[in-house]
Amino acid sequence: MIDRNNRYEGFSTTENMTAERIADFLDRVSMRIGKNTFLNIAEILWRILKGKWLRPVDYFSTDSLLYATNRALAAIGSELNINFVHAV
Repeated sequence: MIDRNNRYEGFSTTENMTAERIADFLDRVSMRIGKNTFLNIAEILWRILKGKWLRPVDYFSTDSLLYATNRALAAIGSELNINFVHAV
Protein backbone atom coordinates (compact mmCIF):
# COMPACT_ATOMS: atom_id res chain seq x y z
CA MET A 1 0.00 0.00 0.00
CA ILE A 2 1.21 3.48 -0.78
CA ASP A 3 -0.41 6.85 -0.38
CA ARG A 4 -0.02 9.93 -2.51
CA ASN A 5 2.58 11.24 -0.04
CA ASN A 6 4.87 8.26 -0.74
CA ARG A 7 4.22 6.54 2.58
CA TYR A 8 4.57 2.82 1.90
CA GLU A 9 3.37 -0.05 4.04
CA GLY A 10 3.60 -3.63 2.91
CA PHE A 11 5.43 -6.89 3.16
CA SER A 12 7.34 -9.34 1.01
CA THR A 13 7.89 -13.02 1.38
CA THR A 14 9.62 -15.90 -0.33
CA GLU A 15 6.66 -18.10 0.53
CA ASN A 16 3.57 -18.49 -1.64
CA MET A 17 1.37 -15.42 -1.63
CA THR A 18 -2.06 -16.57 -0.61
CA ALA A 19 -5.41 -14.84 -0.40
CA GLU A 20 -5.31 -15.45 3.35
CA ARG A 21 -2.01 -13.53 3.72
CA ILE A 22 -3.29 -10.63 1.67
CA ALA A 23 -6.62 -10.52 3.51
CA ASP A 24 -4.80 -10.57 6.86
CA PHE A 25 -2.56 -7.70 5.78
CA LEU A 26 -5.51 -5.66 4.48
CA ASP A 27 -7.46 -6.34 7.67
CA ARG A 28 -4.60 -5.03 9.80
CA VAL A 29 -4.10 -1.94 7.64
CA SER A 30 -7.81 -1.19 7.40
CA MET A 31 -8.05 -0.82 11.17
CA ARG A 32 -5.87 2.32 10.94
CA ILE A 33 -7.56 3.98 7.94
CA GLY A 34 -9.88 6.84 8.76
CA LYS A 35 -11.20 7.81 5.31
CA ASN A 36 -12.25 6.29 2.01
CA THR A 37 -9.31 4.51 0.39
CA PHE A 38 -8.70 3.29 -3.14
CA LEU A 39 -5.96 0.81 -4.11
CA ASN A 40 -5.38 1.86 -7.73
CA ILE A 41 -2.25 3.87 -6.97
CA ALA A 42 -0.58 0.65 -5.79
CA GLU A 43 -0.62 -0.44 -9.44
CA ILE A 44 1.39 2.67 -10.31
CA LEU A 45 3.90 1.72 -7.61
CA TRP A 46 4.39 -1.77 -9.07
CA ARG A 47 4.68 -0.43 -12.64
CA ILE A 48 7.39 2.04 -11.60
CA LEU A 49 9.13 -0.51 -9.37
CA LYS A 50 9.37 -3.02 -12.22
CA GLY A 51 10.03 -0.48 -14.96
CA LYS A 52 12.45 1.95 -13.31
CA TRP A 53 13.73 0.85 -9.93
CA LEU A 54 14.55 -2.82 -10.54
CA ARG A 55 17.42 -3.60 -12.87
CA PRO A 56 17.69 -6.67 -15.11
CA VAL A 57 20.48 -8.04 -12.87
CA ASP A 58 18.04 -7.97 -9.92
CA TYR A 59 16.11 -10.81 -11.59
CA PHE A 60 19.15 -13.11 -11.53
CA SER A 61 17.86 -15.06 -8.54
CA THR A 62 14.97 -15.09 -6.13
CA ASP A 63 17.24 -13.78 -3.38
CA SER A 64 18.56 -10.89 -5.46
CA LEU A 65 15.03 -9.95 -6.58
CA LEU A 66 13.73 -10.04 -3.01
CA TYR A 67 16.68 -7.94 -1.81
CA ALA A 68 16.30 -5.36 -4.60
CA THR A 69 12.54 -5.14 -4.11
CA ASN A 70 12.87 -4.68 -0.34
CA ARG A 71 15.65 -2.13 -0.88
CA ALA A 72 13.47 -0.08 -3.23
CA LEU A 73 10.36 -0.31 -1.05
CA ALA A 74 12.33 0.79 2.02
CA ALA A 75 13.58 3.84 0.11
CA ILE A 76 10.10 5.11 -0.80
CA GLY A 77 9.54 8.53 0.69
CA SER A 78 13.22 9.22 1.25
CA GLU A 79 15.41 8.28 -1.73
CA LEU A 80 12.64 7.20 -4.11
CA ASN A 81 9.42 9.08 -4.73
CA ILE A 82 6.51 8.86 -7.14
CA ASN A 83 4.82 11.97 -8.45
CA PHE A 84 1.30 10.57 -8.68
CA VAL A 85 0.09 13.59 -10.60
CA HIS A 86 2.27 12.59 -13.55
CA ALA A 87 2.50 8.83 -13.00
CA VAL A 88 -0.73 7.83 -14.75
